[in-house]
Amino acid sequence: MNKAFTVCDICSKEIFHGNVYVTIDRNIEQADLILTKNEFEIQVIDSETLLILCGKCGNAFPAHIIGKIIKSIPLNKECIKGN
Repeated sequence: MNKAFTVCDICSKEIFHGNVYVTIDRNIEQADLILTKNEFEIQVIDSETLLILCGKCGNAFPAHIIGKIIKSIPLNKECIKGN
């Protein structure tokens, strides 16, 4: 029996192994240049899934608006100074 491993955060549809789904994640990453290969390497230091969507909801999700929404969230001055 195939058991769902998660559900869609929008419509609550069960998501099974083999199903297509969309995640919105928050990653903390560090980029390094590997001089011997002249290539960049990205190390993921921490990752947190913020939203899981079934294929139908994921395709209907207005992804082009995500950046605008996130940029509109005001940060406190301590966050800005720390980066």
